[in-house]
This record gives sequence, structure tokens and C-alpha cells, in this order.
Amino acid sequence: METVEVVLPDGAVRSFPRGTPLSEVAAAFDEQVAKRAVAALVDGVEKDL
Repeated sequence: METVEVVLPDGAVRSFPRGTPLSEVAAAFDEQVAKRAVAALVDGVEKDL
């Protein structure tokens, strides 16, 4: 299965299987932030969670 790397501004990096919902990606970094998040940047494009 293909994976994608997610890099946060603080340099934290994690790999996820391609197709993982953005809400799950956010929760993997910080559950509280994930609860408040409504969007994410994917290759510079804003995507709804």
C-alpha cells in the first residue's frame, strides 16, 4: 500500500496509508486540535475535514 508523509510546521513527520481521512491524520498528531479543526492544507490547497 502506498503511503504519504505529513509534515507539520514544527517538523513533526508521520506516514499514513494513502486515502487516510484528514480527520484521522489530525487526530494522530493532537486529539484536541483535531476536535477543533475544520480544514487542512494538502499540497498548499485547503481541504475540508
